Amino acid sequence: MSFRKVIGSSSRDFFRKNGFSDSRYRRFLFFFFFFSIFASQEMGFWTFLEGFLLFANALAILNEERFLAPRGWTLREMTEPRRNSLKGQIIGLIYACQFLRLPLILFNIIFIIVKLVSG
Repeated sequence: MSFRKVIGSSSRDFFRKNGFSDSRYRRFLFFFFFFSIFASQEMGFWTFLEGFLLFANALAILNEERFLAPRGWTLREMTEPRRNSLKGQIIGLIYACQFLRLPLILFNIIFIIVKLVSG
């Protein structure tokens, strides 16, 4: 089944009449299908905590020498007035996640055990 059969040509004609190009039409369809997939799933508190834990894991594994320093995202480069900026707050969050690796490992173990038990 082709993509055109699923969507139909009437929606494309509607977008063309209203000044949308084909690339904007494809971009709209991509976001429509992308968000419709996630809107059909319920997000509970446990799922929110899992996402937060995955985000903390991603920040904790960032290497300072290879990734952060070449981009100017180290604590040494942040002076006192710039620490309250958005970039300074993000740098502080990255270093807090890296500092708290041991509790993060424990939380990962707890989440893995709960997932294995509950399914």
